[in-house]
Amino acid sequence: TLATAKNIIGGIRIDIENKLTSILNTPPSTNNGTGILSGNLITARPLGVIDGVDYKHTGEVRKVNTALIESLLAERNLVLLSPLGFSPTGETYNLRYEHIASFTAKAMQADKLIYIHAEDLNLPKQTEKQGLQTLINKYPGKHLYQDIDDALEQGVERVHMIHADIEGGLLLELYTRDGVGALFSTNNYEDICPATIEHVTGILDLIRPLEEKGILIKRSREQLELEIGNFSVIERDQKVIGCAACYLIPNTQVGELACLAIHPDYYGQQRGDTLLSYISEKAKKLDLNQLLVLTTQTTDWFQERGFSIGSIDDLPKAKKELYNYHRKSKILIKDLD
Repeated sequence: TLATAKNIIGGIRIDIENKLTSILNTPPSTNNGTGILSGNLITARPLGVIDGVDYKHTGEVRKVNTALIESLLAERNLVLLSPLGFSPTGETYNLRYEHIASFTAKAMQADKLIYIHAEDLNLPKQTEKQGLQTLINKYPGKHLYQDIDDALEQGVERVHMIHADIEGGLLLELYTRDGVGALFSTNNYEDICPATIEHVTGILDLIRPLEEKGILIKRSREQLELEIGNFSVIERDQKVIGCAACYLIPNTQVGELACLAIHPDYYGQQRGDTLLSYISEKAKKLDLNQLLVLTTQTTDWFQERGFSIGSIDDLPKAKKELYNYHRKSKILIKDLD
């Protein structure tokens, strides 16, 4: 009943207020002036009768008093929204907290919406728009996914879901690159794209350790800036985690795949294959019919992906003249379909 819901929600709200007050007044933060405030900030309306079922005092959000919330936040208060809403005529409605969170995030034009939940949902680390629609269709009774979709549609860039049992989950989700929860976003959190001058620093940071080990040939910043048009990158949350280059060999239909590198945190996750496929498709669009690679330590990896061992005699003339006999790189060649 509504009376039961009021009692339970009221008790939980008091417990939350007490806990937050205690935390905020733990030395040396005693008497810091931060309040835990709540009130009639949500205007609600009845859910009504759906498919012959009268939902009575179950409602949905009609309006959020964003002006008052923003005023309270500006005065360094924490605002606590309970899953109860009130109509202009004085009726009280029981609301879903997920819907309140989504509606409020949209109304306040929030950048992020964060859900802390206790269910084992087995969600992927990252889900974009198409994947979210799949979840909505698969679980039609799970209104949470529709709430997330509504938030993204109305301009919230990212929605995070964090399991309540994860120690320090909120901080880990926000301040580590890969987080500990599930991320829903409208844009590509990770994407592969042609490199631009803005990627130079990220590429240098990625390839320096490999250059120091002799795996890659050293490139100066100036050289990389001049050659950046040959590079492609995998970018994850605005950080370069993978790169590769395709150099056209003059007067031939051959391209050289070079400087293929993946950040160690992402080894074993097929991102090297992703870059190789991307470069191969790029080469085909340039009417190239062959890719070659010079490598000292990754021969097996390329052979497993269709490259064959070649010899110096197989190199185009322009490349043969530049071959480094001191480095003694293995030559691998692959025909493009």
